[in-house]
Amino acid sequence: MIIFAWNCRGLGQASAIQDLRALINSSKPDCLILMETKIDAASMSRIVGNLNFSNHVYVPPIGLSGGFCVAWKDSIDMEPITLSKNIISLLVFSKPGIPWRLSAIYGPPNYSAKRAFWSSYGRQRVNSRIDRGVVNEDWWRLFPNAMLQLLPQTSSDHHPQVLSCFGQNVYAKRPFRFEATWVEDRCCYGVVNHAWSRRSHPRPPTSLLYKIQDSRLALSRWNKEQFGNIQSNIKATRSALALAQQNLDSPRAVDHDRNLRCHLEHLLKMEETLWFQKSRLKWKLEGDHCTRFFFLSTLTRRKFNRIDHIKGTNGQRITSRD
Repeated sequence: MIIFAWNCRGLGQASAIQDLRALINSSKPDCLILMETKIDAASMSRIVGNLNFSNHVYVPPIGLSGGFCVAWKDSIDMEPITLSKNIISLLVFSKPGIPWRLSAIYGPPNYSAKRAFWSSYGRQRVNSRIDRGVVNEDWWRLFPNAMLQLLPQTSSDHHPQVLSCFGQNVYAKRPFRFEATWVEDRCCYGVVNHAWSRRSHPRPPTSLLYKIQDSRLALSRWNKEQFGNIQSNIKATRSALALAQQNLDSPRAVDHDRNLRCHLEHLLKMEETLWFQKSRLKWKLEGDHCTRFFFLSTLTRRKFNRIDHIKGTNGQRITSRD
């Protein structure tokens, strides 16, 4: 899902509509948010229809200021829940299947109205920062690859914003990394011992290189074929536990339930260790399952290290890996 948002500073001129059409054609959004349109409802309906957006809600301008529109295509399911001159909120029903709230905010221009507006939402301190998007942790967990891009200013003094919920589908071969959770499985030592003794070389440095390479390949194969995905194992164990607890009439069933509980606790500890390692933090909270904290720390690091584009010698943005 791609969302395009722009304070266009008026759509009464043909040049502004041409600019908007060019931006839409380049970003190909599913949802369109326009602020300060300064046109009547009939004109707005005609424009969004010509841009192939079949659904929209609109708050007309008051006098010569305002005009607030959110439009969307039939490919996504959205339900308006709040509609005013400063905020339009919609419930979005999109993949991965969990509804989430999209709020488009067109803040008041003067300070007193701005302070009153944000105070109504529990914000006592008001700082001005235009052309920005804000998400919470739950939304970030739904769309960890989301990317917000500010486009250059054109006919308006505001930057158009393009939010891609799923980011760019760029895949690269992952380097080998030894996972700390592997050592908690007894089979790991056997895999390494077998790979380490497979081949040798008269020259010690070359022999060491062979042993490291064989161990890396053996651990990668073992992780893929036998060790498995921890999250999938946790889900499967929870399902087995729920099934087992439907009938605890015999001692054997009680023992099976106890074993599943122990196995689930072991998997949860492994998951915590995994995200702790990936987050690259130097400390750990005592006695607390802080997997969510480590998960968000990992997402932050990946966002910081991610390269979505580079700038060429002529100033052009290059996004292709070719």
